[in-house]
Amino acid sequence: ASSAALTRPGLGALASVVHGKAGWLAVGGVATGVPSRPVVVVSASGTRWQAAGGETAFAGPGIAVNQAAAGRSGYVIVGRQIIPARTVTNRTVVRGHEHVTSQVIPSRTVAAAWWSSRLTGWTRGAGVTAGDLAGTGSPQMVGVTAAGAGFVAVGSAGRAPAAWTSSDGRHWRRTSLGSPVGASAALLQQVAAQRNLIVATGTKTTATGTAPFAAYSTDRGTSWREVPLGAPGGFASV
Repeated sequence: ASSAALTRPGLGALASVVHGKAGWLAVGGVATGVPSRPVVVVSASGTRWQAAGGETAFAGPGIAVNQAAAGRSGYVIVGRQIIPARTVTNRTVVRGHEHVTSQVIPSRTVAAAWWSSRLTGWTRGAGVTAGDLAGTGSPQMVGVTAAGAGFVAVGSAGRAPAAWTSSDGRHWRRTSLGSPVGASAALLQQVAAQRNLIVATGTKTTATGTAPFAAYSTDRGTSWREVPLGAPGGFASV
């Protein structure tokens, strides 16, 4: 591997790697010792790597990437962005007198996705509606998989699990899942697909602590059902 692509200031890690029609993609981040920033590296052969995290699509504060997937339409990376607080100043003139008011817009977290057909020219994904990636509840994408011709991502919005579907990796629609039975919060972290069946797993917070949580969809991520998990050592039944 080329040192320029993988050696960075600060403490970093690669968290996900996939292979697709144009080669290999690995993603992670640098979070200790310097300002947090994503790490995106690509390779045609798997033996020599080039950095792609410097592309314009990854610019901006507070970006973190979690996982990548490769499918028929290309490559997808998912994560989140923490948009910092900002102050907006408004000036109005009434009867010749200027009035200045300031409004502080608090920081917020939005779900984020990036798409590329061949590991170059990355573009930022968008929601089908304004609330699909932004909205309330600090949404974040944690896991992603190719599903059919498109992609399915999972994560959370607020204290509830959430899922996103995309037919092309560029336009995303969010589906809110109800919190698991008896849980005060839940997060989906991994997702896999086989034909029309999609299975996602994560964790939920209950009155007695943290427990595993799973859900499945048979319509490519449009609707979901919780899987009742048995005691350790047993099998779940659908």
